This record gives sequence, C-alpha cells and structure tokens, in this order.
Amino acid sequence: MDRGRRYAIFLHPHEVPQLIEYAEFLWLAAHELHTVPWLPADAAIVAALPKFMGDGA
Repeated sequence: MDRGRRYAIFLHPHEVPQLIEYAEFLWLAAHELHTVPWLPADAAIVAALPKFMGDGA
C-alpha cells in the first residue's frame, strides 16, 4: 500500500468519496496532522493547513 501520497479534498454535504487508485483513505483533523509521517517536501504545506481546516487546532 502506498502511503506516500496525501491529498486535501473538500466535499459537498452528503457526498461520498470514491476510491479509484487506492484501497483506503484517512481523514485527519487539523490536530491530527502531526500523526502522519509526511514527506519533507510536504512539511510547509501541512504546517499551513490547520488555519484552513476550521477545527480549532
């Protein structure tokens, strides 16, 4: 399983994501972002995400 790719998505209410290329996905709240082993190239983007996620982290 490839855990090297990460995506941010925004869904409309009641929309269910459909996996096409991967067997699983993981939902993370802003306060959980530090629990994933991010690639070094993604560190700056991940650090900036909490202010856009709106869950108070």
